[in-house]
Amino acid sequence: MSELLESTVNASDLTEFIKAQWADIHHSRNQDWTILAMVGVSFYFLSQAEDLASRGAAIGFGIGTCLIGICISMRHWALLLSKTKMINICQEKLGIKAEYHEFPFAVQGMIIMLYFLIMSVFFVFLA
Repeated sequence: MSELLESTVNASDLTEFIKAQWADIHHSRNQDWTILAMVGVSFYFLSQAEDLASRGAAIGFGIGTCLIGICISMRHWALLLSKTKMINICQEKLGIKAEYHEFPFAVQGMIIMLYFLIMSVFFVFLA
């Protein structure tokens, strides 16, 4: 059965598949930057807060956004690893020798650390 499947896949199908995988990776990166922008908005609201209630709401929004961002970034990290693995397989079938390594500490890891750093800043403002 797999031999039949392999015989029906041509180079243009694999190329389109690779393009779709890269589009998914770029879409996930855009989502990461959007969440980071929302964290920036919460800092703006914190800077404009005039009373304790609005300050607490801005801090709560910021911490909540960071927690959601951590969950999304962890999912995107898994997505990146699976997509690059599929891209490597397709490139191998096409005879392309380029390889995208699965780094143990990718950009997603740095974004997750950034969320933890930002949350600590919000906790400082909470005190």
